Amino acid sequence: MMFPYFSCMCVLVALHLNIGLVHGQVASLLEIQQKSFRHISIVKSLAYEGRVELHTGAVWKVKMERSGVKYRVFRLDEKPSIIDGEKIEGSYQEYAFDGLRHQAMDERESTMLDQSYLQLSDKQFQNGVNDLVLRPFQWLVSSACVNLEWSQVQSVELWKKRFAVAVDRGEVQKGNERCRAVEFPQTCSDSPAIFRVYFSIEHDYYPIAYERRLENSSESSSGYVLDEFKKLQSGENAIIIPVRGTRTEGGKDRRLPNRTSRFFLLSDTLRVNTIIDDSRFTLVPSKKPLVYDIDEEERMAKQSMEARRAPLPFKPANSWNKVFVGMNVFVAIITLWAIWRMRRA
Repeated sequence: MMFPYFSCMCVLVALHLNIGLVHGQVASLLEIQQKSFRHISIVKSLAYEGRVELHTGAVWKVKMERSGVKYRVFRLDEKPSIIDGEKIEGSYQEYAFDGLRHQAMDERESTMLDQSYLQLSDKQFQNGVNDLVLRPFQWLVSSACVNLEWSQVQSVELWKKRFAVAVDRGEVQKGNERCRAVEFPQTCSDSPAIFRVYFSIEHDYYPIAYERRLENSSESSSGYVLDEFKKLQSGENAIIIPVRGTRTEGGKDRRLPNRTSRFFLLSDTLRVNTIIDDSRFTLVPSKKPLVYDIDEEERMAKQSMEARRAPLPFKPANSWNKVFVGMNVFVAIITLWAIWRMRRA
């Protein structure tokens, strides 16, 4: 009679251990989520200068200023791109958001007009320079086709949403760092993929690398490695800022050749959580501005299209037209009556 009792006890113990493991995993992911989020959530303002070396051979000089949702990005092409053997001339570009409207300014030295081309819009411009500090957090967006913004990376809800579908792959070694590997699903066009992110245990789960691979493949199609970082302060108040990183793209899902881009942040120019004057987030052209309001142009174009599609208003005939029409009807009736009489005669 002891056998059924013993069997039941074994089942209960097994269930208890299984539940304990599940709870342990959830708690572990929650800890990673909270500690990793803290690294980026405590950055309220940021300013730095840097350099981007693209796979096309282009070299960009970059300056970034950010305070809350407001930002200003400067990009100067120091070295042109070479694409299919063709030299793509560089440009001087700036992007900004003052809290109300997005701005984009292009002051090309080779322009035919001695003017600065300034664009305004309620929507963010997609051709701006990605923030180098956000590079390690690209896995937060569910699509690799979208650039990550500060409003997203500092969103508690986004972190909760991403970690709700995360899979803990346990402790692994990544270079010289002991890490926890966590996988996140990602969709982009028709190529579902997986982000495997490496959170450094020693540095309170700061993401030091990620790999992106297609869902049905074991090979990495792209990735990012944080080669060097700068730690400001120490202990619980420590702030980690990426200083040097490398992005690789294998092109496995887009049929592109292997390519590598490198990002450098000049640490001596770095300022974190300092006051930045609001005037810095309004672009002031150095030449006579040629202003183009994208939203206003779209509204005018929409109104013009609606006016073309609208039916023409009905205009009733005036009194003289009515008399003329009546006379014609009367003459037609008399003519038909005359023809009828002639046929009867």
